[in-house]
Amino acid sequence: MHTIISYVTANVTAQVDFANGSIAFSTSNTAISNSVTTPNLLADSGLDINGTLKIQAATNSFTGPVGNSNSSNLQGTATGKFYGPAAQELGGVFAIKNSSGFAYVGAFGAKK
Repeated sequence: MHTIISYVTANVTAQVDFANGSIAFSTSNTAISNSVTTPNLLADSGLDINGTLKIQAATNSFTGPVGNSNSSNLQGTATGKFYGPAAQELGGVFAIKNSSGFAYVGAFGAKK
């Protein structure tokens, strides 16, 4: 197995619906570079992901399936927590992979 570590950046959108206990999560404008020290970012929409995350009752936590249905067909899970005095910030991690063995893990954060 060959491991390649890359630098990835993306925009994150998290539309939180506290009444229904869900978060519409998505990333867009994803770009990737194989160098952290001298990033030469190249757009890669195949790494854009989305999903509906479920807010865990009586906690500041959420989790749910994320992935995409484009040619990379990535599927996995995201988990995270709300932060701040009025839950105006969130952060979390995701781990997704496809049937070819390609794995993509990362972290995200957002602020209202």
